[in-house]
Amino acid sequence: MRSMPTALRRRRQLAGYTAAGLAREAGVSASRIRELEQAARPLLPPTAARLAKALGCGIEDIATLDDAAAPNSGDDGAEAA
Repeated sequence: MRSMPTALRRRRQLAGYTAAGLAREAGVSASRIRELEQAARPLLPPTAARLAKALGCGIEDIATLDDAAAPNSGDDGAEAA
């Protein structure tokens, strides 16, 4: 199963978006897109819904249950979702 950062980046690239372009379309910051793609922040449901809508896919296409349930590695000090 593909990890959320990899799945999000792949979907973004397949849709032809830059991180900044997807951010504009989804109404989130470009830094949030980069943080999500680097697994520096958890993907919360409202953001997942906005990204999925902008990408024309389902939430399950960019996030997995494994991603939502897995604790953060702690390397960056972020808390688990």
